[in-house]
Amino acid sequence: MQQQTQQVLEKAVLESNNNVYCFKATSHLMDKNDEITHRGWYENSGMHLQPL
Repeated sequence: MQQQTQQVLEKAVLESNNNVYCFKATSHLMDKNDEITHRGWYENSGMHLQPL
């Protein structure tokens, strides 16, 4: 029973860590989207493209 409980807790910790990672990645993408929206893609792309 103790081993089963430990396995369940380990799985919960791994899933929690994965959720935090996904949240951070999503947050980063949202920040980048805000930056692109605010400045315009051509200023942030690194390719110096001009807007259409």
